[in-house]
Amino acid sequence: MRRRASNAAQVEDALYFMLYGISRDDAAYVLDSFPVTRSSDAREHNGLYLAKALILGYMNALAAGDTESITTLPGMTGRG
Repeated sequence: MRRRASNAAQVEDALYFMLYGISRDDAAYVLDSFPVTRSSDAREHNGLYLAKALILGYMNALAAGDTESITTLPGMTGRG
């Protein structure tokens, strides 16, 4: 359940960046300004800042009109 909530929050983050007209590069910069989150993700995911990677990935998918990738994430069941 925690992973599903986390994935949903990252999709929401991507949507908000896009709704406010924040570019992918600027979103990456903003995400890099959270060192505690970056460090925590790096410890838990072998050096990968997973939250940033997912949010930017979701932004790419949304920009391409691909909503199916977003609704079928690991740990998520369906659309609701």
